[in-house]
Amino acid sequence: MKTANELKTWPQAETLMARFAEGECELEKLIVARDEAIRAAWADYAARAKRHLERRDEIVKALKKFATAHKAEFKPREQGGDVRSYEHAGVTLGFRRTPPAVRIDDEEAAVTYLCQYYEEYVRTQLEPNREALKTALQDGNERLVEALAAHGITLKQVDKFFAEVLA
Repeated sequence: MKTANELKTWPQAETLMARFAEGECELEKLIVARDEAIRAAWADYAARAKRHLERRDEIVKALKKFATAHKAEFKPREQGGDVRSYEHAGVTLGFRRTPPAVRIDDEEAAVTYLCQYYEEYVRTQLEPNREALKTALQDGNERLVEALAAHGITLKQVDKFFAEVLA
């Protein structure tokens, strides 16, 4: 077949145009088949993954319930324990401390108090400056810690359960 540079007549051009159209139709069919195969693969994956994810959620829920019931066994060394986690079969479970967060019982009362006595711990939009309060509460100035605690401003740090596969 002649290439585009060798075409000299309209019938030759029309023949090449028809082949081009046929090729494009075949390509479109391949694209449709590809997209359908991808959709089918995603549907199959989604169905299978859903079962695995549901099973995983059930397992993690059961492990969390078990670990919570045995939480005394997950003590850090500074509390007389050995470990905060347990490893088996390539899985680690245990408890991690969340970063300290300032807990305020009554936001409005705390703002009023802080504005009056500790303005540096209040932002201009009249809300407690939790970062500054966290730093102050962690620094351990007993008088300040007690004064803030008396007004419902304390540090809170909780255990957050985890279960993960080791790399």
